[in-house]
Amino acid sequence: MPDKQWKRTERRIAHQFGAERTGPGRPNDPDIRTSWLSIEVKERYLLPEWILRALRDAQRKAKPDQLPIAVLHETGSKDDLVVLSRKDFIDWFGGEQKGGDDNDKAVGA
Repeated sequence: MPDKQWKRTERRIAHQFGAERTGPGRPNDPDIRTSWLSIEVKERYLLPEWILRALRDAQRKAKPDQLPIAVLHETGSKDDLVVLSRKDFIDWFGGEQKGGDDNDKAVGA
């Protein structure tokens, strides 16, 4: 049986964080777990352009010693979402292993 795209994506992302995916059907487990991260992976054919644009703007304007993030706020909410690229995250914080693919420089890669 052919492997599903979302499973391949979860495995690839787990590898980039130096982890393994936990597997499907476990309601109390994240898709990927490291010693310090609980990771849920959601794959969509297209992500909203306004989110990608906000992150590209942050990346373009960041100085070399700054971590580019986009903060998404829902009107009336008491909390916000912080969005950053996986590559920037791993380069800044590391994962279980340090680094990532060189071909993942663009947002949405």
